[in-house]
This record gives sequence, structure tokens and C-alpha cells, in this order.
Amino acid sequence: MNQKLFALIALFFLGLIGGVGTQYPTPFHVSETMSWALVLLYGLAVFIWYRADANELSFKRSLWLNIAVVGFATGAIPYYLIRSRGWKRGLVAVCAAVALFLAFCLAGSLGAMGAAAFRIYVLQQPQ
Repeated sequence: MNQKLFALIALFFLGLIGGVGTQYPTPFHVSETMSWALVLLYGLAVFIWYRADANELSFKRSLWLNIAVVGFATGAIPYYLIRSRGWKRGLVAVCAAVALFLAFCLAGSLGAMGAAAFRIYVLQQPQ
């Protein structure tokens, strides 16, 4: 499995875990430790994808862009996509990235609903 696909799968599962974390052990009280761990793991997965994609395109990565991808992925990834592919292909890639982001959000929602259903129907704990 290549690194880009591994990073995307990891992001999907991190979304699921984040959703479950909103319901366990108590509903809507996310552990601060879990929040920090997810932030670090999200940043790592995004950077792994970015590095693999840049290497595949033979794009020269700068130190500042590397830092921006980890610290401010919301702005740095669209910038990187347009810069590495040109305007036309870059905008298509940005739209694909937005669609993936929405899929990761959906994964988080499914994780939260699944954990809530498990807690209510299997463990018989009220909300």
C-alpha cells in the first residue's frame, strides 16, 4: 500500500475514532488527552500524505511550507495543491480535498452515532 493511500485511510479511521470519543466514556465530554492525541495524529497523517504527494510530483518542498502543512493545513494544503499542479488541476484537487474532508466529517458522525447507539441499546445507559 502506498503512503498516500495509507494516510487517507488513517484520516478516515481517525474521524471514526474522534466520533466515538465524543460519546465515550460520557456523552459530549471529550477527553483532553484524546483531543490532543487526535490533533497530533491528524497532523502526522496530513504531513505523510503531503510528503508522499510532493515526492510523487517531484515538487520541491520548502521548510516553511512543511511547517505550514503541519500547523495550518486548512490554508497550506490548498496552496500546495494549486502551486504543485497549476490553477486548473489545482482547483480540481482542492475540490477533491474538500470532498475528502466532508467524508472524514461523515466518518466522525457515523462513529458518534454508532457509539451512542451501542451505549443506549447494548449497554442500556440513558443519555
